[in-house]
Amino acid sequence: MAVANAEQAEQVTVFLEDMIGFAEPHEAKRPSLTMRDALDEASATIAIGLGKQPEVEARIRRAIGRAYYHLGDLDRAETLTRESLATRENLFGSEHADVAESLRSLAW
Repeated sequence: MAVANAEQAEQVTVFLEDMIGFAEPHEAKRPSLTMRDALDEASATIAIGLGKQPEVEARIRRAIGRAYYHLGDLDRAETLTRESLATRENLFGSEHADVAESLRSLAW
């Protein structure tokens, strides 16, 4: 269990570092890239980069959904949070703490 958690944490870290790299002007494909652009890019590549890691994918979808929420893009926030919730329910059933976390995010 500890090894699996460490691997998931590493995958999340790598994905988020790549996402943040989109927004760094000296590394960005487009120097004027905004945080919203970086989120759009990241949300479009989740399934490609993490399609075989559904737990990690759900965790990142929830995190990006929260970022959209804080930017005021409630439609995208809801879509990503619902996707996270559906994945977690499929993986763990309705009584798992991760499902509750996604439900709480959706309620916001």
